[in-house]
Amino acid sequence: MEQEYAKELDSLDILEPNPKIDLWLAYKGIKPVSIVYELTSSKTIKNKLLDWCKKVGLYIEKNADTANYVVGKNELLVKEVNESLLKTTEEAIIRKCELLGYPVETALSACRNFLPDNDKYPKGISISNNFFESKIPWWEYVRYIVREGHEVEDSLVAKKWHDTIEKDLPKTHKLFIEDLRKNKS
Repeated sequence: MEQEYAKELDSLDILEPNPKIDLWLAYKGIKPVSIVYELTSSKTIKNKLLDWCKKVGLYIEKNADTANYVVGKNELLVKEVNESLLKTTEEAIIRKCELLGYPVETALSACRNFLPDNDKYPKGISISNNFFESKIPWWEYVRYIVREGHEVEDSLVAKKWHDTIEKDLPKTHKLFIEDLRKNKS
């Protein structure tokens, strides 16, 4: 059944690679919750997205204040992230990082990103840093802030995401990599 779901999602040409990756990682339980941005106002596309989520047992909830959907296997966790999506308190940021499947250690660097005047948080590096391209082959999947000086260690979660998508959704993986490299140029 899982292979069937993977093939269906991988061939769903109405979605860009990014939301497919987030949907699959939520389906596999690798990320407790994922955020998928609304791609279009097309009801056809929304219905296909909702139908796929329902078929595979994902809860999906539209965020009222953004163009995002929150998805996951656990309805309570989906609701929790949806309700705190725009909150920027330390507690809210740490909890969202945890539920989005980011390494726990990186949550305080994410706090510094949102609360830059508070220097008690460790400095972080984002995906746009050239460090990733030369030293971490899975850099494209590092979609969170990592702690400065702990880049490889903090990116191992992204490696798991990379390996999962490369294996399960090869077409999506290829398009994702091509899109990112094209946009980096």
